[in-house]
Amino acid sequence: MSITTVKATFDGQEYTLTFNETTRKYETVIVPSKTSHNEKGGYFNTEITATNDKGVSTTTDGTNIPGLRLTVQEEVPPTIQLLSPAEGILTTNVPTFVVEAFDEENGSGIDPSSLSMLIDGVEGDISTQATENGYQFTYTPRNELSEGNHSLTASIQDNDGNQASLSSVYIVDTVPPELTVHEYRQIVDDESITVEGITKDVTTSPVTLLVGGEEAAIDEHGQFSHTVPLRVGENYITVTATDKAGLSSSFRLYVIRLITDRSQADIEELLTILSKEDQTEEELIQLAQTSYKGAYNETDMNRVTTAAEFLSDSLYTRGYVNPYVPVNPEPGRDYWVKENKPTLEQSEGYVSNVKRIRETFPFVPDLPEAPSDMQSFTFQEANNLEKILVQVESMFQWMDKSYLMAGEAMCGEF
Repeated sequence: MSITTVKATFDGQEYTLTFNETTRKYETVIVPSKTSHNEKGGYFNTEITATNDKGVSTTTDGTNIPGLRLTVQEEVPPTIQLLSPAEGILTTNVPTFVVEAFDEENGSGIDPSSLSMLIDGVEGDISTQATENGYQFTYTPRNELSEGNHSLTASIQDNDGNQASLSSVYIVDTVPPELTVHEYRQIVDDESITVEGITKDVTTSPVTLLVGGEEAAIDEHGQFSHTVPLRVGENYITVTATDKAGLSSSFRLYVIRLITDRSQADIEELLTILSKEDQTEEELIQLAQTSYKGAYNETDMNRVTTAAEFLSDSLYTRGYVNPYVPVNPEPGRDYWVKENKPTLEQSEGYVSNVKRIRETFPFVPDLPEAPSDMQSFTFQEANNLEKILVQVESMFQWMDKSYLMAGEAMCGEF
């Protein structure tokens, strides 16, 4: 009797084996569709049926012959991906890093014990959570991350030993950029001010700088100089430096612009417009734009009052007696409105506030005299009131300087 057919049943599919004259064995090629890791016992149980020429068949399987236990391993690596935070800049030095790992369909599955997740090669605390397709891992550093560059590396294997890995780089920046605004005049009669200073950020340069809402240029040393127009009266100018991490430092400048250049032409222009019976819209606009020079009204008085009070407070902080005495147009209100007409006493008090400031610095060169009151008030007297405030404030830059002596200071030399 001789064997006529040998058939194998593998994973529910039947294969016919062919006799190999060289190896003297019955053989066939089987292409598994999946790994055997998830099968019972971790292998496929192959069933063999041999039939002779008399039609007698014999069947056996891996239960009797261990060689029929077929172990199949996949060769496709799993997938590992970064969920958060995205690669780039971190604004916290205690971040948490989250990755997800999953295997392909019919794969051997993720082996969570094979996870390696490190920051700069250092282990941290890892929590594991099973998901629908695999696992989610959260890494928390055991110590705060320093400012600067860091790297995340992670790798994992499936149950058949195939490995996947990822890497991601970060810059930790929790410190806003440095911002220094140089000394500046706070009471001026100029149409603009030049804001100067320096800004830099060690970790995430370059810095973006806004001065008064406009982007300003910064040189290679971090220095900047930007001119900002001033409106008559109070001006608030914000300087903001922002690094690539989005962290900002700000400084707010306060500048009062006064008027010291009134002329006879301003008055004549105003009178010309006012003398016309039928004023056009353009002329009314011109009147509004020029009246602050051609006439002295509540706007001027409020501006000078604000500057005088500010200057008096500045003198007080430098050790001088505060010379300012409030002049209220009405009880409970310290600002002037259009309906207010200053009395002689009020006008004398208004002017005296400026005069007392002037008397604090009798040595300032070319300091004009202040009028005694506002009777027969001329445009030049109006100019002088504001010139006094501008020139006195100009002395602060010298008063505030600190001088260092070269060499050794000896007793009696000061």
